[in-house]
This record gives sequence, C-alpha cells and structure tokens, in this order.
Amino acid sequence: MGSLAIARLSILETLRRKEFYIVFVFIAVLAVWMYSLNMTSSGAGRFAKDIVMQVVWLASFALTVPLAARQISADVEQKSIYVLMSRPIHRWQYVVGRAVGAITASAICFTSMYAVLILMLAVKGAGSLADPSLWQAYLLQVMALITLASLTLCLSTVSSPGGAITFALLMLCATRYGSAAIMNRVQQMPEASRDVAWGAYLLIPHFEFFNVSQRVVHGWGPLPTSLFVQAMAYGLICSIFFVALAAAVFRKRWL
Repeated sequence: MGSLAIARLSILETLRRKEFYIVFVFIAVLAVWMYSLNMTSSGAGRFAKDIVMQVVWLASFALTVPLAARQISADVEQKSIYVLMSRPIHRWQYVVGRAVGAITASAICFTSMYAVLILMLAVKGAGSLADPSLWQAYLLQVMALITLASLTLCLSTVSSPGGAITFALLMLCATRYGSAAIMNRVQQMPEASRDVAWGAYLLIPHFEFFNVSQRVVHGWGPLPTSLFVQAMAYGLICSIFFVALAAAVFRKRWL
C-alpha cells in the first residue's frame, strides 16, 4: 500500500460522508438561486455575479479545511493508523497519500460547484464558456485549495483538528480578505519594528495571489501569462513545503 492507495482510501472515505451529499444540495440551491438573479452588465448584475462567486469560493474553503484537518487525526483517534502503518508503507507515504486524497476530494467538490456556476452564467448571458478569465479563475482557485489543504494538514500534525482549522482559516482570511489592511498597518508601524513585521508577513502563505474574481466580474480579462504562472508556481512551492514539513513532523511523532 503506497501513497496512491492511501489517497484512494481518503477519497472513498470522503464520498461516504454526509458532507459530500450536502454539496449536491448546495449545487441545486446555487443553480436555482443564480437562475432567479439578474446578471446583466449593469452594476446590480455585476454585484450579483460577485456575490455568487464569493459564495462558491467560501463554500469550497469551508469544505477543504475540515476535510484536511481530520485526515490524520481521525486515523489516530480511531486507532486505524496502526492498521495502515502495519502495511509496508513509510510514514511520509502515508502523509503524502492523505494530502493527495484531501486535495482531490476538495477539487472534486469545487469543480462540481464551479461547473454549475459557469453553466448558469452562460445561460443568463453573463459569461461565456470560452472566456479565458473564467478558466484562469478556476485553476487559481484549485491551487488555493491545494495550498490551503496542505497548510491545514501540516497544522494538524502539531495541533488538534480544531486548532488546525482555526489557524488555517485565520491565515486564509488575513491574507485573502485583509491583505490591504495588514499592509497599511505595517506601513504605519515605527521603522524599527516595520522590517520585522514585513518579514513575518512575507513568511505566511498569501492566498490573495489566487483571487481574480474581480477581473471576471468586471470583465477586465485574464491575468498576464507571466503573473498567472508565478501565482501557480508560488502555490505549488508552498504546498510541497507544507506537505514535506507535515511528513517530517509526523515521522518523529509518537503514535
């Protein structure tokens, strides 16, 4: 049993949970809600489009964080970790498998919601399936989920699931939705402590790099290719780092 087998097990476990079926209910509600909205090119239409997109983003985040936080902790609490580790498998393979499983399950749920989003935008005449900014937004959000799942999994190796969820959501909200306020605050700090604050701020994962919803809503077009590639590479590097750190911590953990 290797990493892929562990990942497959994680996906199957997720599909059996009640939370997965809530996604289907949410998708149905989302489709009905979008069909009833006016999504023309007017200001009100753009506002409705923005609200719908933010709801989809937040729903995908809300699903990813708890899912990643319980991957390892559930095995430890239920003692199933001993069964899994009795097979010829290294601890790092177990961690990588759980990370891949959480990421894949999160991406499946998000893709289902996003498919409804773009289809309803096309039906309402508020978007086109050929719009590159829509697909760019999709790929960047998937990378945001990969980074968030990796971060949460890493945090779960050094804290309880509740603590991992709390810290992951705090980092997500602080950077994705509060980065401008944080930067303004740092700029106002005394010079002696400003450099330290900037250093600390640069070390945390920046989820605002993956947010291009305003470009989609206002029709500003996709990001330049170089910026898009840089954002994807940044997320990939962060994700690999967090999974590697989680594997290193779990390798030393007493079970």
